[in-house]
Amino acid sequence: MKEHPNRILRRNKKGALELSMNTIVVIVIGVTILTLGLRWVYNLFGGLQERSGEIDEQLKKQISDLFEGGEEALIIRPNSVTIEQRGGKDIVIAIRNSARDGLKHTYSYSIRLTNTEDIAADAQEVMGWITSGEGEQIEIDSGNIAYELVAIDIPRDAPLGTYRFDVSLSSDDLSANTKANFLVRIRGE
Repeated sequence: MKEHPNRILRRNKKGALELSMNTIVVIVIGVTILTLGLRWVYNLFGGLQERSGEIDEQLKKQISDLFEGGEEALIIRPNSVTIEQRGGKDIVIAIRNSARDGLKHTYSYSIRLTNTEDIAADAQEVMGWITSGEGEQIEIDSGNIAYELVAIDIPRDAPLGTYRFDVSLSSDDLSANTKANFLVRIRGE
């Protein structure tokens, strides 16, 4: 016996309605999971940026504390770093206007590789690993400190070893001309 066409139509509508409800439930669950996932990622990486600012401030405070009670015009921190091939690190050069005349003075610094005989790399190539504001004029008010970030990026094929760099500070206040140094140790990946 043949089924009446209206019954077939009602059964198809019921199936279509069930399919629609399943689709809506899947979409709601997907949007909820996506929202929670994005929120988690935002909280994770949003906090990292705040923490990097805090770390930067703490580093500046520690360098300022190192200057307290001393007359040094130039401090480098850290003054020794170990970097893997294809890696990188930053060091901070802190320059203080410690002139007793109470005036603003202009400073500049230069970085030079000093142990060229002891290394297997070309000196120009090694100097290419360093990115800094070397040679730029830095004006500092009396008693204040300026911070310069020096990035050291080691290529994959860099020869292993210890590299010694001198930082020479020059100023229009000749009493502030001084030197300091830092070491870069390169190890394999």
